[in-house]
Amino acid sequence: MPTRRLVLAAAVVSLAAVAWADDDQDPRQSDDPTPQATTTARLEEVVVEARKPLSAASSEEVRARDYELRPHATTQEILNDLPGVVVAQHQGGGKATQYLVRGFDADHGTDFAVFVDDLPVNLPTHAHGQGYADLNFLIPETVDRLNLYKGPFFPQFGDFATAGALNLVTRDEFKEHFFLAEGGSFGTQRYAAGASPHLGEGKTLLAAQAYYSNGPFDHPQHYNRYNTFGKYTLDLSPTSTLSTSVGLYQGSWRGSGQIPLREVSAGRLDRFGAIDPTEGGRTDRENLNLRYTYRPSATEESWFQLYASRYKLALFSDFTFYKDTGLRFLGHSAGSDQCPPGAPPDLCRGPTPSLHDIPGDGIEQNDQRYLYGARARYTRFWTLGAFPTESRLQVETRNDQIHVALYRQVERHRFFTVNRLAVDERSTSGFLEQQVFFT
Repeated sequence: MPTRRLVLAAAVVSLAAVAWADDDQDPRQSDDPTPQATTTARLEEVVVEARKPLSAASSEEVRARDYELRPHATTQEILNDLPGVVVAQHQGGGKATQYLVRGFDADHGTDFAVFVDDLPVNLPTHAHGQGYADLNFLIPETVDRLNLYKGPFFPQFGDFATAGALNLVTRDEFKEHFFLAEGGSFGTQRYAAGASPHLGEGKTLLAAQAYYSNGPFDHPQHYNRYNTFGKYTLDLSPTSTLSTSVGLYQGSWRGSGQIPLREVSAGRLDRFGAIDPTEGGRTDRENLNLRYTYRPSATEESWFQLYASRYKLALFSDFTFYKDTGLRFLGHSAGSDQCPPGAPPDLCRGPTPSLHDIPGDGIEQNDQRYLYGARARYTRFWTLGAFPTESRLQVETRNDQIHVALYRQVERHRFFTVNRLAVDERSTSGFLEQQVFFT
C-alpha cells in the first residue's frame, strides 16, 4: 500500500511539473522569424425583430429547436411539449385525446380550439362530442413549431377556444431526406419517410408514415395508422407567398375499454383484460389547405385561406355491458306490435323487440361529413401618438354537411337504429381587434 501511494504521488508531481513548464512558455515565441499578417473585419449590424407577445402568461411558442430535442412518435408526445397542457388517451390509440388545459377539462376539444396551419381540427355537432378534435392525421416529423394560447382572450380562434387554442405549424421543407424505422414492445412498429425534391422555385415537403401496435392489453388492439402529407410553398413575388397542402389519414383499432373494479379486485378479471374486446373504431380524414399572404410593406399584411376536409368515424363503445339491456333506448320492456311513443322511425318497421332480445348495451357513434370554409384577415401596424398600435380585421365562413347516427350494436354488428340525422351547419363570423403597446 505505501509503494502504491508513492507511485501515485510521483505521477501527480510529474503532471504538475509538465503543466508548469507549458505555462512558462511564451505563446508569442516561434521558431519562424517571418512576421504574421493580420486582417481586421468589421461586422455589419444585425437587427432582430419579433412581434411582442400579448402576455407572457397567455401565449407561448415551442420553437423548432426545443421541439427537435424531444422524441415524437405519436400525437400525444407532440402535445406533451406544451406547458400547462396534459393529454390523456383511452379506448385504444385511434380515438382523439382528452385535453386538460391548466387543469380545465376540455374533453376531446369541446373547449380547446386546435388548428394545423390554421386549418380547424375541431368538429361541431360531432357524433361523439361537440368540438371533437382528432390530431392523429398529423405526422410528427412535419411539425416545425407549436403556438399555444391560454385563456379565452383570442377572438381569432372562434367559439371552441374557451380554455385556450393551439396552432401547429408545419415545415415548408426538410433539410435532408430521411427514412425512419422504429420498433418496440407489444408489436409496436413505426415507419416514416420524408423528402423535399426540387420543384420549380418553390419549397416542397413530402412525408408518409405507417404505424402499428397491439398495446399492453390481453386482447391486441391491432392499431393501424397510415398518413401521407404534401406541402408546396412558393414566393410569387417579393411581397406575396402562396402555400398549399394536402393530407390523407386512415386508422383502425380495437380498445379494451373500461372494466369493473370489483371484477379485478376479486381476481376474476386481469386489469389488462376486457369484457367487450370489440370496442374501438375506424376513422379517416382528408384535408386540403390553401393560404395566400400579401405584404406590401413592413407595416401591412393581407392573408387569405381556403380549406376543405372529408371526415369519417365509426366509434364502437360498450360502457355498461348488460346493465341497462337497452331500456334507455327502447323506453319499455314488453314485446309488442305497437310503436312506443317517441320511438325512432326504424323501431316502427316491425314488432318492437322484447327485453330478452336485446343482446347488450353496445353502441356505435357514426359521423360522416364534408366541411369547407374561408378566412380573410387584414393587419396593420401604426402609431397612436408615441405608442405602437396594431389593428386587425378578420372575417370567416364555414359550412359542415354532416350525417350523424347512433346505433345499437353487439360485436360491431348493428341491430337497432336509435337515430340518424342530417345536419347542414353554417357559420359566419368576424372580429376587429385593436392593440396599443404602452411599453
